[in-house]
Amino acid sequence: MKFKLLATSVVMVLAGCSSESGDLQPGSGGTGPGGGTNVGGGTVGSSGSGGETSFGGATSVGGTTSVGGMTSVGGTTSVGGTTSVGGMTSLGGTTGVGGGSVTGGATSTGGLSTAGGSSARGGRTGTGGSGGATSVGGRSTSGGETSTGGLSATGGTAGTGGTTGSGGASTGGTTGSGGGTTIVSACGLPPGPNSGAAAPAGAGTKIDVLPWAGFKAATSFSFDDGNQSQIDNYKTLNDLGVKLTFYLVTGWSSFNNAIWKQAIQDGHEIGNHTQNHSCGTASQGQSDIKSKLGVTAYTLAAPNGDTSCGSSVDPLNLLLNRGVNGGSVSFTADETSVSKNLPTSLPPSGASAKSLTDVIDGAYGKGEWQTFCIHGFTGDGSAYQPIPLQSFTDAVTTEKQKKDLWIDTMQAVGAYWRAGRAFAKATKSSSGTDTTWQWTVPANMPPNTCLRVTTDGGVVKQKGAAVPWDDHGYYEISFDAGEVTLSSQ
Repeated sequence: MKFKLLATSVVMVLAGCSSESGDLQPGSGGTGPGGGTNVGGGTVGSSGSGGETSFGGATSVGGTTSVGGMTSVGGTTSVGGTTSVGGMTSLGGTTGVGGGSVTGGATSTGGLSTAGGSSARGGRTGTGGSGGATSVGGRSTSGGETSTGGLSATGGTAGTGGTTGSGGASTGGTTGSGGGTTIVSACGLPPGPNSGAAAPAGAGTKIDVLPWAGFKAATSFSFDDGNQSQIDNYKTLNDLGVKLTFYLVTGWSSFNNAIWKQAIQDGHEIGNHTQNHSCGTASQGQSDIKSKLGVTAYTLAAPNGDTSCGSSVDPLNLLLNRGVNGGSVSFTADETSVSKNLPTSLPPSGASAKSLTDVIDGAYGKGEWQTFCIHGFTGDGSAYQPIPLQSFTDAVTTEKQKKDLWIDTMQAVGAYWRAGRAFAKATKSSSGTDTTWQWTVPANMPPNTCLRVTTDGGVVKQKGAAVPWDDHGYYEISFDAGEVTLSSQ
């Protein structure tokens, strides 16, 4: 078994949180709605409720002649088309409720081109630019050949839905939202920084885990104490569009502020900073977060940099304890020790945006994970060692421009890192053309954790089902499954 894991390390000594004892508490086709020349085509109807060109005419709502088809309310023999509602033989298609095979007919709900015939509502040129030549439904599902958007309208060949649409071979279009082979992460991971990558071809022999979910490096911003400066500036922080971690002291009054439930709804992480700012109350802090906020805290931040907090990681089923020693984390770092005292950066009081970006850039250049221990912002005196809010927002805005930098919570990045370390210890066995890797899922892993892997070929499978290739350059596998198989066929 061969793994291509980036192995680098760096230690950067910054001012520690050990003096934190000073923390304070806190156009409808043709010329008428139905095609030809008026509501129903040539005339209102020359032979019945539908006439020859009745309500819909030659190009209106239902196929060859609209809702009324050739002679009746529904075409030659039924409502909508030659024999049924909307198409040659069914609701909008050649044979079934949806055309060739599903809803939408050969090309849409209603006839040969869309809801409205050749040029009516939904046709090639009507309100059917949005549906185009294939519109809603298409040849195979709610996405058609080009799904919602037809050949050039909303979505187009490369729009939302694309070749296989919402119900085609995969989620998304050929290159639009999701792409022909782009997969929306089942685990909530952000899309990788690259796109258009072809799946490995040929027989496969190895699986490699991509560090940091396919990004070059990672950064996590964590805030200690949940003080007033964080509460007052929460909207500004949330509007940055990155996920943050808030470490709360559950015995302090600020813990009861409603803003923390909002933070959870917004996708941020609530972490354990103990109940009364001492490691001995880590267990109580864990219970308070679960009972009052309804979430499980998977990470801990040691108050005052107390290294004894590391002993709480395993008993409390935590991913990690963030310490106060400066430095960053390599993807191949030993999780058994590093996770109990994870290095971080503590910006000095009044830190500038450049000083923050310099720290991030240092870890980024080495392909490592940089975390931050920030207590709050200048202005109200509630935060220990505060920094200007503008410094923080400017630094985040700058770093977001790096498309291959993963900015996420301590839990999200920490879980991926620890999953990668567990995979590195997997056992490998072969049977026929299949090679299987099996690993132990730690008790402290959050549910629904994923890993992104690549191969030198073959078919990736989990529990007997093939894992689709994502054109961002990886197969995303379930870490929870505890195994993955590579078939050389």
